[in-house]
Amino acid sequence: MEFSILDRILAWVPGRWIRGEKRLRPSEPYLADHFPGTPVLPGVLILEGMVQAARWLLDLSVPGPRRRFVVESFRGVKFMRFVQPGERLEICCQLVDFRKPDGPAEMLCRGEVDGRMVVSVRIRLKGSDGQPSAVEEGANHKNREAVPFCASPQSVELAWRENGQQNGEKFRWLWIDRFAEFQSGAWAEARKQVPPTCPASLLGRINPQGLTPTFILEGMAQTGGLLAFDLTGFRLAPIMARIPYADFYFEPQPGETLVYRAYLDRFGPEGAAVTITSLQTDQLQAKTQILFALVGNGPEAQPRVDPGIFYRMMLELAAFEVPTPGRPAPLSQSSPTPY
Repeated sequence: MEFSILDRILAWVPGRWIRGEKRLRPSEPYLADHFPGTPVLPGVLILEGMVQAARWLLDLSVPGPRRRFVVESFRGVKFMRFVQPGERLEICCQLVDFRKPDGPAEMLCRGEVDGRMVVSVRIRLKGSDGQPSAVEEGANHKNREAVPFCASPQSVELAWRENGQQNGEKFRWLWIDRFAEFQSGAWAEARKQVPPTCPASLLGRINPQGLTPTFILEGMAQTGGLLAFDLTGFRLAPIMARIPYADFYFEPQPGETLVYRAYLDRFGPEGAAVTITSLQTDQLQAKTQILFALVGNGPEAQPRVDPGIFYRMMLELAAFEVPTPGRPAPLSQSSPTPY
């Protein structure tokens, strides 16, 4: 079962646009790591919500058997502000190109909080054989034939389980298994095994046993972000600000291992640019460039982030046992000095 980011679909016009919403609850399990003391919704989960809304629109727009649509690319991702607990994120996706019946389909998507832009992106999806779409898989809503094929003033509730721990294991916001190599100021390599799918979500709205393109993107970002993090002396945390492109060439299968390779393109006071690839047995699975802003934990920083949290989490989970030259010096267990 695929997880849901969206709480409900607010309205739609088949073949044109769709609007959905998400209310960020303080109980969301990933907020403990993102970030301690200053919880914010991870940017990749906003992108995931947009992908899910886009799939809803395609399902509601195309008569006949459902098709499964997968992400082919993100273009021009811009993060403009954070979404904090208690806020309501509204997502709108507009269909700008769709070559029926197999796609590809292109959507212009934006996310807003109280009318203020949070994220904007152009998403390209393509039809894929295989499992049914997320609309069919998880939501307890009226069957497709009963959904009105017109602009709808009524909302569709997504009856997903509430957040919460189901198996007693702490959820950690870490989308790599371990680093394999690290050359300070140059490049890094990390690995992630694709976990098996499971029939029920272990953590309610977030299922860590799934590895969607957005979670692959987060693993790539964590790999590349450490290169910039290291060059700040672990005093400034890298935060995704822009993603000029992210391309996905195929879906990895459960049990396969992805290798994330990150190369530092540039670094300066304004931030860092990193190019990252994802490979499966030397076959290119995905490629992206990410522009990071560098955020400190001083009194003027928004959000106020403890820059050491990500590195300490990797050490705790033995994800950063790197046997190559250039490994960053271990952080002190005490709180870092404000920048």
